[in-house]
Amino acid sequence: MGIVNTKEESQDLTDWERVKSMSDAEIEANALSDPDALPFDDDWENAAIISPKIW
Repeated sequence: MGIVNTKEESQDLTDWERVKSMSDAEIEANALSDPDALPFDDDWENAAIISPKIW
C-alpha cells in the first residue's frame, strides 16, 4: 500500500474576537486553569537530542 493522505479538515472552534479582547495575563490564567493543557516549560538549556542509531 502506498502513502495515503489521511488529513481531515477540521473546523476552527476558537473565538478569536474573545481572544483578541483578553490581556496576556487573562489568556495565561485561562490556559493554566485548563486541566487538559499541560504547562509548557520553554527552558531548553538542558534539553537532550535523542535520535535512533541508524546503521
